[in-house]
Amino acid sequence: MCVSVLAKVLEVDGPVAWVDIAGHRRGYNALLFPEIALGDKVLVHAGMVIQILDDDEAREVDAAIKELQRIDKTWGQMDPILESE
Repeated sequence: MCVSVLAKVLEVDGPVAWVDIAGHRRGYNALLFPEIALGDKVLVHAGMVIQILDDDEAREVDAAIKELQRIDKTWGQMDPILESE
């Protein structure tokens, strides 16, 4: 299953949004969102920022992820490739 991931923007460097995902810093293409800013909560998928979330939306996504993790302890574990970087 492919899912997007909730992240927080740490830095914007031109078309790249550097985000925090579970303590890992990763760069994502943000060309679709020229308004993206430090501190924004975003959904990322396949190397792209796909949505900027407001605080309520971010809380809902975070709650849904936590519920999925409660149901299935293996759901949402970091990708081994991501962890090795």
